[in-house]
Amino acid sequence: MTTETAPTKTKPEVIPQETQYSSSPWPDARNSHTCILFPKDDDDDDDDDDDDKIILFGGANEQHGPQNDVWSFSLETNDWRQIQCKGDDGIPCGREMHSACIVLDDGDGDGRRRRQMYIMGGRNVDGKICQDFWVLDLDDYKWTQLSQPPSPRCAHTTTLIRTRSRYGLYSFGGWDGCNHIFDDCTVYDLETELWVQTAAPIASPTDSVPRFAHALCALGDGGSGDDDGGKDHVALLFGGVNMVSDLRDLVLVCRQGNDA
Repeated sequence: MTTETAPTKTKPEVIPQETQYSSSPWPDARNSHTCILFPKDDDDDDDDDDDDKIILFGGANEQHGPQNDVWSFSLETNDWRQIQCKGDDGIPCGREMHSACIVLDDGDGDGRRRRQMYIMGGRNVDGKICQDFWVLDLDDYKWTQLSQPPSPRCAHTTTLIRTRSRYGLYSFGGWDGCNHIFDDCTVYDLETELWVQTAAPIASPTDSVPRFAHALCALGDGGSGDDDGGKDHVALLFGGVNMVSDLRDLVLVCRQGNDA
């Protein structure tokens, strides 16, 4: 006799409306924004860093178009707080369909501690595809513009990946707002602070196809490569869309040779 196991059902826990719509500030309705998890710093005595937070940036709505506001949501108190940011060279313009990635690094004693959110590309209020790259210091909320990426794009993905040879932000795919959909992998090396453009390093039954609006997830530290012919599996890529159809493939992204 075969016993069938019932599928596990989960129910999302909704934050009560009296918390959601309290007198405290609240972000406008929006889409195509980004949110990153900013965990508390156990080594910091600052009372403002005593809980885990979600940092929201940008996005668009019908009334205001693309925005550039920054909000913090406390996972301890369920409160929103709008963050007033600064920047010696200005701040990023409002945008949607950009990418965002957090880098947390204690510097291993070299004094280069990082608590930063990086944003890349997107589409601005004029419909122009952005070709800029910014970092927000999460200690003093100061924006700094960094070196320009190789090409303008939106609806791409960026994730932090460590391999044996590089510690950087890997950006894959995206759309130029016209007729070109990318299938390349551009890497911002956090050590040299330079961009490297590589061919798409893919290990899958078929070659990767150009795509945008997909998902990319890092796999640990990139692997050792000892059991796979020198290839380091660094990320999984799922879905997206191209000029023909929506996609449902799951693609393994790996380091090959000196690409990463």
